[in-house]
Amino acid sequence: MTDKPLAEVKFSKLKECPILTARCIDPFVLQTWSMVCKRYMKHMEKKADVIVSFMTEGMMEPRLVAWYQGDQACINDLTLSEYLSELAAFVLERKWEHKLRQKILAAKQGD
Repeated sequence: MTDKPLAEVKFSKLKECPILTARCIDPFVLQTWSMVCKRYMKHMEKKADVIVSFMTEGMMEPRLVAWYQGDQACINDLTLSEYLSELAAFVLERKWEHKLRQKILAAKQGD
């Protein structure tokens, strides 16, 4: 899908805010970020409607920081699920599902 260096999700302890490093975010990185956000919310015993303000502090990509700061009040009011949907719409390429499906269908197993 992209040959750009990918962002990483860093999550060392269950009760420490995870970090989404600066770089390109593809569907797999976003999926990892989503799972880590849900795990963090569970272990911190935060509600879905307040966890977003904590998770956004872990976003290190300058484009995401600008996106968040540009509409911080509205983004903080989102549930975790809504935030992840908005984030996906913002960072993923258009038609990423189709491109990924084509890549999978074109893949060949070894001899």
